[in-house]
Amino acid sequence: MRKLSYFFILLSTFILNKLNATETVVPGVSGITFDDSVPSVTITDDFTVDGMTISPQGLTLTYASDVFKLFGAATVKLGTDEITVSFGTAGSPGLQVTGGSLDYVSMGLTADFELKSMSFSPNGLTFEWDSTSGNFEMYGAATVSFDSETVTVGLGDATTPGI
Repeated sequence: MRKLSYFFILLSTFILNKLNATETVVPGVSGITFDDSVPSVTITDDFTVDGMTISPQGLTLTYASDVFKLFGAATVKLGTDEITVSFGTAGSPGLQVTGGSLDYVSMGLTADFELKSMSFSPNGLTFEWDSTSGNFEMYGAATVSFDSETVTVGLGDATTPGI
């Protein structure tokens, strides 16, 4: 929880004060770096929120002209269950907020995972929401196994999503 608190406090300070350093490491906290050339904040160390352990992989938040963007990936673990989610790349971020309003979310499930006794194997499984259209879309494929039963579901592609 300490890292998350530092993150939000220092992010606010970073944005308000526009740090002049090209790269600033948070004192006493590893895994959080501010890069003013972008400007961005990258989280690389694990942290815990309400019993969930979040393991970021290049999880980066950028801010410019009142627009926040999030990209990278993270594995979220709760008990014995874990799931890996991708939020796109710097060129195509998975989350954007403009002026405090959510513009869009695009996240993909990128690794096999289990929830309770069900196994999921996603293949390009992506969830998207866009404020312009107000539509939620899901596309890709997944194989779900429970006991001795296995079902594979195809949900179209980005051009013609299944949901």
